[in-house]
Amino acid sequence: MEDAPSRIGCIVLDVKMPKMSGLQLQERLNELGMPCPIVFLTGHGDIDMAVQTMREGACDFLQKPIKQETFIPAIERAINKDRQARAGATDIIHERHVLASLTPREEDVCRLVAEGLTSVLIASRLNISKRTVDVICSAALKKIGLREPHELADFFKRVTEKGRPSY
Repeated sequence: MEDAPSRIGCIVLDVKMPKMSGLQLQERLNELGMPCPIVFLTGHGDIDMAVQTMREGACDFLQKPIKQETFIPAIERAINKDRQARAGATDIIHERHVLASLTPREEDVCRLVAEGLTSVLIASRLNISKRTVDVICSAALKKIGLREPHELADFFKRVTEKGRPSY
């Protein structure tokens, strides 16, 4: 089966593998910006190793011999984690399209609101009336799908962060 990064899934790795350890592969995937939920298996692990893999984004660390009643739920948790992360990534893509739909003036006003400026200060800075600022902000909030101006700071933070959410 071919690699399909767009498909929901997870990776099952043994800590000890030929040529590259599971820990090294996890590190390499993180360096490449290819986070994927990982379930580690090992016959020679310890608590420090388990903690390290979890800090690096692993979903589970299971000791061999693997029991079906622990393995299957671990895989399900990892897949659900990937599904949720991809849904979040899809939301960000949608929000970036919404941002692109704003007029330059709407974006300017919204960014200034997100910085915490009042309508009076924004009006002064942009050389328009306070009423115009309020109308523009209201229209932009409706386009974006937000109810309150204070939500704009989080919106701009989300849409300007790069890449897919990490695990």
